[in-house]
Amino acid sequence: MNPLFITLAVSSLWIQVQSEVVTQYPEIRWSPVSESAEMNCSHTKGAGYSRMYWYRQRPGETMTRVAYTAVGAKPDYGEAPEGKYSSVKEKSESGALTVNDLQPDDGGVYFCAVSEHSDVTMFCVHSNDMPALVLFSWLLGVCLGVEVTQTPPILLARPGDTVQLVCSHEEEDFTLMQWYQKTPGDNALKRIGHVRFRDIDHEESFKKHFNISGDLSGQKAKNISLFISNLKAPDHTAVYYCAAGYAH
Repeated sequence: MNPLFITLAVSSLWIQVQSEVVTQYPEIRWSPVSESAEMNCSHTKGAGYSRMYWYRQRPGETMTRVAYTAVGAKPDYGEAPEGKYSSVKEKSESGALTVNDLQPDDGGVYFCAVSEHSDVTMFCVHSNDMPALVLFSWLLGVCLGVEVTQTPPILLARPGDTVQLVCSHEEEDFTLMQWYQKTPGDNALKRIGHVRFRDIDHEESFKKHFNISGDLSGQKAKNISLFISNLKAPDHTAVYYCAAGYAH
C-alpha cells in the first residue's frame, strides 16, 4: 500500500481563496498603523443579492456590524467616526470595504454577508421567513511594520507523525501570539489557541492533537511553536496561520 501524506501549509501574509459561491481577497492582511486596508467581497448568488453587510469581531468580543452598503444607496457606517470606513458597491455581485487610519483597535476578524433584502434583523439565521446570508471572513492585523515569520512554509508528513510549526518576530512588546487553522473548502478561520506572556490556552476542540508552547515574557525576540501529534488525514490537512499583537 502506498503511504498516505498529509500536507500542511503555513502562510504569513497573503492567500486568495475561490469557491463556487464567494471570492475573498486578501484573507489575512497585515497593515501598518495609520495606513488603510481594503477588503474585497464578491459572490455568485446572483444580482438579487445586492445588499452587503460588513461585521467586525475583535478578540474576546461579540460581532458588531460596521457597515451596510447597497447598489445606488448611501453607505451606513453606524456610529463609526467620520472617515473611518469607506466602501465601494457599484455592482450587486461585488463590493469593498476600506478601514482608514488603522489603529490597534481595528485588528480583528472581518465578515462580509450578502442578502436579497434589507430587512435582515438577525445575523446568519436561516429560516422560512428570513433571507439567507452568505458569510465569509478576513483576519485583519494591524502592526507597526513588524514582520512575522513562520517556518516551514510547506510540510509533508505521514499519518501518525508529529510535526512542529514555528512562528517568530522581533517586536519585544508583542506579547500575544495566536495560531489559526483553515481547512480546505472551509471559509472560516478556526482559532487553535494562543500564548499571552507565559500563559497558554487551547480551544477545547484542538486539545487532543494540538499543543502550543512558548514564553513571550521579557524584552526579547518572540517565538512560539505549534505541535500537531498523531496526524490524521484529512482532518489535519490545512493552512495554518500565526498572528501577533499586543496583549491587552
